[in-house]
Amino acid sequence: MSRVIKAVFGALLVLAVIAVGGVAAIWLSLDDMCGNQVESEIWAPDRANKVVIFQRDCGATTGFSTQLSILASGDELHSDDAGNFYVETGHPKNSGIEVKWLGPKSVLIKGATRPLRASEIGDIKILRE
Repeated sequence: MSRVIKAVFGALLVLAVIAVGGVAAIWLSLDDMCGNQVESEIWAPDRANKVVIFQRDCGATTGFSTQLSILASGDELHSDDAGNFYVETGHPKNSGIEVKWLGPKSVLIKGATRPLRASEIGDIKILRE
C-alpha cells in the first residue's frame, strides 16, 4: 500500500510542478502582449531630445491608445514602454494632437483632451494649449 501512496504522491508532485511552470510561463508572456507603433517623432531644435507619438495596442480586449513620450536622441521606444507624459484613448491619426518644440527644453502640446501625466520630463517643461 505504501508503494501506491508514494506513486500517487510522486505523480501529484510532478503535476504540481508542471502547473506552476505553466502559470509562470503565461505570467511572463503577459508583458509581451502590448505593442507600440511609432506614428511620428518631433525633434527638439538642438536634436538632443524628441517627442515620440505612438499607438499602443495591448490585445483584443483593449482599444488603441495614443501615447507620447519624451526620449533622449539615442533612446528608442520599446514594446513595453508606455507614454511617459501623455495617454488618451483612440488612434493617433484621430487624436488631433500637435506637438511643437518652443526651444530645446520646452515643448507645447495642442489638442490634448486628457490631463498630462507629467509637466516635466527631466529638465524639459511640457506646456499644453
